[in-house]
Amino acid sequence: MTAASRFRWEPTESETSGGRTSDRHAVAEEGKNKMYTTSQAQALQAKLRGLKEETQALQDFWATLFPDFEPLETRQCQVWIGRYDFNHICEGLEVTQAQQSKRLDAWAEGGDPAKLKPPMTRTDLIKYASGVMKNKKGASR
Repeated sequence: MTAASRFRWEPTESETSGGRTSDRHAVAEEGKNKMYTTSQAQALQAKLRGLKEETQALQDFWATLFPDFEPLETRQCQVWIGRYDFNHICEGLEVTQAQQSKRLDAWAEGGDPAKLKPPMTRTDLIKYASGVMKNKKGASR
């Protein structure tokens, strides 16, 4: 046996049976059913673009409603988008902003601090908005 013949590949009977050239091709053919088709990939890309657009819109809306606070994280936006209808999210943020305005106005007017609710922190705003969204979701069912 020469060195060249030792390294020459010859298909075995199992590799040529059933009209297939190798077991590798059989696995590849079976795997085709699990791969995304072009239309599925395009649909996924469209979904991702929509998610990015909604996230950016919510971050812009947050910055408009609460300019004195740090921007809203992408992760928080995506949690809300995953759980609630986009309109419920916007309504929740608007209700939260109205509540914050009432609290700020009450503090500006003075009064008994023991009876006044303090203005919300950034974390309070997120929690309050989430609660409003949850209530709106439950009411719409």
